[in-house]
Amino acid sequence: MLAFKTSVWLRSFWRQNARRVVAPSSSSSSSSSSSLPPIGWSGQQRRLAGHSKWANIQHRKKAQDNKRNKYFNKMSKAIMAAAKEGEESVNPRLRSLILEAKRSGVPKDNIQKAVDKGLNAVNGQGDQFEEVVYEGYGPGGIAVMVETLTDNRNRTPAELRHIFDKNGGNMVSYY
Repeated sequence: MLAFKTSVWLRSFWRQNARRVVAPSSSSSSSSSSSLPPIGWSGQQRRLAGHSKWANIQHRKKAQDNKRNKYFNKMSKAIMAAAKEGEESVNPRLRSLILEAKRSGVPKDNIQKAVDKGLNAVNGQGDQFEEVVYEGYGPGGIAVMVETLTDNRNRTPAELRHIFDKNGGNMVSYY
């Protein structure tokens, strides 16, 4: 008669080592009258279920893509705001932003779309992003000037005022 020992340690070991092959152990002092193998035992050595490597790769790729897309969106908004001042040939700020975007791997299509949106915003079409400068005092009376790019002039001062108050400062004015 075969007796199968199942202890807490062995169960946790199985969970931790999913690829480990497990075989039954025999014992000379058998208190069990059953000679049946455990459920799921086919008479051969078996493997325990493991974790999918592909799922782990997907999670890592998703995190990388989210970081990259966040940066791409930030660059696109900056390019749109700079494009309002004129075309690339007469606008050094736009030129430098486009070079930075190209160096950091932003696709050409995204850059071109951002420039077109910025130029269309001048004509009254597309997204209306504005650059607004705010003044405030940080902790210890340090003067701070905050340059923002916003699509809603009413929401941004409230958010900045909240940030200043939360960190021991106060917002003075904006223009």
